[in-house]
Amino acid sequence: MERGDAGERLQGSGDEGELTAQTLQATVTDQIAEYYRRAPIVLPSDPQWRFFRVQKESGHFQQVKDNVRDIETLRRHLMRLRPFHAWYSAGRWLNAQNVSSNDSEWSNSVLINSDVIIEADYEVLEEARQNALKTWDWVESAGYRVVNCTYSGRRGFQLATDMRITVNDGNPKTREEQDRKQRETIAERLVAEEIQFDRVVLENPRNIFRLPYSLNMKTGRACILISRRELDDPAIVERSERAEIVVPKPRDEGISPPAIRIAGAANRPEGPPASQFYLASVVGAINRQIVSLRYSNLDEMDLLRLQRDFNLADWFLVKGQYLWAVNLKTCDQRRFFKILNMSHADQAYASACKRLGYGFFERKVTPYGVIAAEMTMPGQYSRPHKEILASLGFQVRNYRLEIGNMELVERTWNRK
Repeated sequence: MERGDAGERLQGSGDEGELTAQTLQATVTDQIAEYYRRAPIVLPSDPQWRFFRVQKESGHFQQVKDNVRDIETLRRHLMRLRPFHAWYSAGRWLNAQNVSSNDSEWSNSVLINSDVIIEADYEVLEEARQNALKTWDWVESAGYRVVNCTYSGRRGFQLATDMRITVNDGNPKTREEQDRKQRETIAERLVAEEIQFDRVVLENPRNIFRLPYSLNMKTGRACILISRRELDDPAIVERSERAEIVVPKPRDEGISPPAIRIAGAANRPEGPPASQFYLASVVGAINRQIVSLRYSNLDEMDLLRLQRDFNLADWFLVKGQYLWAVNLKTCDQRRFFKILNMSHADQAYASACKRLGYGFFERKVTPYGVIAAEMTMPGQYSRPHKEILASLGFQVRNYRLEIGNMELVERTWNRK
């Protein structure tokens, strides 16, 4: 990877104190622009064949419409776009800047080949570290090497390897299918070794990964390169979690705003009139939504697994024309889609959400039950949450945060 001249490491470099404490007193986006003016950006190999994608303050995703050949070209775009997040593609493409996230579009770009990058992302950073170590050992035992390892700035690590997936068909669609099959084989080998990783990301030939030394504005920290020796040291977890915030995150990023409520009717692509549905997006917050899933039949084990793997709060089950599971812990669009992909929810609903860009659920419903979180989740509930539950027909008596759930009148299952 090609590295900028600004230095090797943010933590402990001596520059970040000046950057965060002395330089900037303006808006968050101004601080982001100033950060990228000086950041030690690292480019992947063959950047001219890759696409670079960012997420802006508004929550919208945008492709960098340029053939990025060097650090300064990308730096110029990052300073202009002032993104909250920045990623690069694992794949190399013809017409890379025209690659869509929609894997049904093959006309504008052709996959050349791709790298295997494995994301060890977990709610508990120490568990993510353990999985990253197991992944690193597996890569080397398979006869490959880890090119670089990055800490995401929040709760995971990504390992870029020198494993390269090659394809040989002349048809763009078939080339991606060949790539995906090879990725599925790699995923099965990791599963056999009981390694926890983001399978959805690994198996997608259009997957993207955080650019080293880009900002993760869920925390305001930078995504940094770390060595194997640093990863071996359990203290990296504490150092990472206490690392200096480079740019303060916006007030509503990652928390439930005080005026949380369900937005108005969704423009639902099929079925009954839209007036019968709520959006799951949060009013007054940028790119935040509660989690809603639709099931043909109740799958308690699936909901418990999602609750554990994604550190979610209680599931409130309601029944209308369909059975819905609603979780009041907010997340951004990317994380919602990750939950959606990992769930056993109705596939027609999942497809509709991806077309719309957010979740939705029926207005006219009756309480069906509650799946309470096993972990303590202080601060997950407030008066607006209570109002949402009341609108769904739950009679909330008071708040009880010891196990993360409210005390409800309806605590029994309605299985009629």
